[in-house]
Amino acid sequence: MAHEGRRADTRLVIALLLLAVAAGSGGAALERPEGGWDLRYLEQRQALAYVLFAHVVRIEAVTRLPPPFDPGHPKVEDGVGTVVAPGRLLTTARWLAEADEVWLVLKDRRRLRARRLRVDPRADLALLAFDPKAATGLTPVPEVRPPPPPDPDTGAVEVVVPTTLIGMAPGIRIAAVRPEEAVLYVSGVGANGLPAFDRWGRLVALVQRPTPARDRSVGISGERIAAWLEAAAETRGSGGEEAPRTSAPPSAE
Repeated sequence: MAHEGRRADTRLVIALLLLAVAAGSGGAALERPEGGWDLRYLEQRQALAYVLFAHVVRIEAVTRLPPPFDPGHPKVEDGVGTVVAPGRLLTTARWLAEADEVWLVLKDRRRLRARRLRVDPRADLALLAFDPKAATGLTPVPEVRPPPPPDPDTGAVEVVVPTTLIGMAPGIRIAAVRPEEAVLYVSGVGANGLPAFDRWGRLVALVQRPTPARDRSVGISGERIAAWLEAAAETRGSGGEEAPRTSAPPSAE
């Protein structure tokens, strides 16, 4: 019992040190382990939470309503964006396609205007542009890739989704991605464009919408996201935009 108590105290101290380091560096000082973060341990989850905190940002889509609605009270819908390249943000499309304005709400609650580079309602993906110099705490994901193969016993893959987008105390929850008959499901109900990451901090899925039963969400696989981003980069031609690194479906890891 004494040994277990000392072990728990050690883990708590390590977690607090990680929090202090990350708070002072925006997560940049926390290197990604070669084998990924071990989600069984609190300090490992906290470290991953800080790393993911720098990849995501809250988005507000503002739509001005026609009369007789009060123009001073527009419709505001929230979602989540994932940084896929410097100054480039990925989210789902349908919830902001018709918005009059799109804003980022940064960790310190400052608001930063974003513009839509490409909105594809059919694929339900949108690429936004923002000024990276005005949002220095945001960094691109290291990679976009399909989820790892599902566990043969459960048919699901363990992933991590962020639960906090504003403030200085990031949070994550463990979720499951489950492919069923060409549809990808993410456990739990998530916001528009909520990303799912593997234990290496790589983007593997985006949440589209909750199911009618609201017990899980329909998602977009990293494989589809990577193909769409590559097509978007090719469409823009010689614009010189930096695309995120993508990869083929992984073997069992």
